[in-house]
Amino acid sequence: MDDHRRDLLPGDEVPGLEIPAYEISAGGVPTYEAPRDEVSTYQAPRDEAPSGEVCGGEPAAVARMRSADRVVVDLGVAVTVPAPGRAVARMPVTERMVNGHAVAHGGYVFLLADVAFAYACNGYGPVTLAAGAEIEFVAPVHLGDELVAEAAERARFGRSGIYDVRVSRADGTLVAEFRGRSRTLRETPTRDPAAQDLGGGEHEHVGVDRRSGGTPPR
Repeated sequence: MDDHRRDLLPGDEVPGLEIPAYEISAGGVPTYEAPRDEVSTYQAPRDEAPSGEVCGGEPAAVARMRSADRVVVDLGVAVTVPAPGRAVARMPVTERMVNGHAVAHGGYVFLLADVAFAYACNGYGPVTLAAGAEIEFVAPVHLGDELVAEAAERARFGRSGIYDVRVSRADGTLVAEFRGRSRTLRETPTRDPAAQDLGGGEHEHVGVDRRSGGTPPR
């Protein structure tokens, strides 16, 4: 039996049927491109992204951490997290950071390195805090310098990690080397703050301390 059917082409009219716009490919096969209003443009809100997934250009865990980090805001620290396990923090040296010798307090240099360390190790999702850290000061820092701290993961084993942070001036001059040891906390229920110890003792906190650079709750 002869088959007289053929592909619908632009301009063909079929009673009761609306023909969408087709294009003919090089091989003679019609292709269909959905109108813009038929294409889904849904984007999940930030809080719908699971921990560790990129959300708004950075890991979701980092976005949550950044929103509550007052130190970063107050000191004008700019942080970028190109990938879990890596982070770059930048900070201008202001008058409030300079000591009586006209150089920056070492504590501020340590703080910047610790910020980079914290964001690097929290990029994977679970809450991770510092188990320990040390720093070697290589060169003095002065008013007006812009410091750059670059954190990189060296090892992760179990719930522990080792991170190195290089702190330099904007021109690349090394000023300090920092090594941090991280520990990822187990997520546990937080006791109702209203609960009271009937024995009169201190209230025990069994939840997660979410402050960056802090120490695990005892």
